[in-house]
Amino acid sequence: MAENTRDSSSLKSPRILYVINSLGIGGAETLLYNVASEIHKNKIADIDICTLYGKGNLGEKLHSEGLRIYDFSFEHKYSCKAVAELKKLIKNGKYDIVHAHLFPSGYYAALSSFLIEPHRLIYTEHNIYNRRRKYKLLRPLENIIYNRFDKIIAVSNTVKDELKNWLPAVSKKTVVIPNAVPINACSELNKDIDILFVGRLEKVKGVDLLLDALKILNKGYKTFIVGNGAERKNLESLARNLGLHDSVVFTGARSDVKDFMCRSKIFVLPSRWEGIPLALLEAMGLGLPVIASKVGGSVEVIQHGVDGLLVTPEDTGELSRLITETLADDILRERLGCNAKVKIKERYSLEQYVDRLMEIYRREDSLCKTLCSQ
Repeated sequence: MAENTRDSSSLKSPRILYVINSLGIGGAETLLYNVASEIHKNKIADIDICTLYGKGNLGEKLHSEGLRIYDFSFEHKYSCKAVAELKKLIKNGKYDIVHAHLFPSGYYAALSSFLIEPHRLIYTEHNIYNRRRKYKLLRPLENIIYNRFDKIIAVSNTVKDELKNWLPAVSKKTVVIPNAVPINACSELNKDIDILFVGRLEKVKGVDLLLDALKILNKGYKTFIVGNGAERKNLESLARNLGLHDSVVFTGARSDVKDFMCRSKIFVLPSRWEGIPLALLEAMGLGLPVIASKVGGSVEVIQHGVDGLLVTPEDTGELSRLITETLADDILRERLGCNAKVKIKERYSLEQYVDRLMEIYRREDSLCKTLCSQ
């Protein structure tokens, strides 16, 4: 069990800088927003945030809550200024710990560490797959980068296993802290949405599979697709071609996701692969029955038939059957939703996540001070 860091007033909190590409809508971005807000609100540590390509909506919210946000606003993903600017920020800020999320923020944080005085460097690995792993020639570079980190946090056991397969040398420094969400409740009782999807509109999320399943059902279930991404136009075109344009609504990115969840009867996430999807945890935490692909961290979260339903990846026939059965059975939905809510509160609460994170920070900061004094 993690140390209750909220009651550890005798321990000095380290000074922390978070580095991320941006704080727009996304799983990693939402996790960092929730964590930073929780730490700042409860005065657990002194934290700043650096964004490379824009604050985004979540960054603006954190700024309004009183957090310091340093935004570099680089126009291009790969900028020759990034390492130098990050080095200057870390040096001037005298941070004990730099914690990076996502690519290329992690690369820039690692490269900047070659140029400045020792500090502890932490990285959160969010995904079980990235395009770099397609190219074995990149493995030596990845080894150099990942070995700069003093600790790597994987968001699920599957994410840790896949990273170990790619870079065996970093397995000893990798720990698992599952994604987590704030514990909320619904006041909305009007369930006027049958099916809800929330996430990036990319191939990995499998929205095309959901649309194919809806075509098989041919029952006009009111379905909301909340999110944005490169595949949005293609998916809207597919929905029209399948004759679903009257029953499927694409909302784009929204800040009121909780309201959509509270209005929905079921949540469907037919991903092709996953870490631990934050939207899944949010839906379960609100007591929403979920159907998710049997992939990645979703399998670690859901016990099939107890607190959610798992479907074979890319099996639209099975997906359509589970949707039909779940929407037709009020008792099943109630049971799945209640059990899901209990599990999230017990295992995936934001408070537990922050306590475990602070335990790592204090351990790494203490180790850094010991090594630097020698």
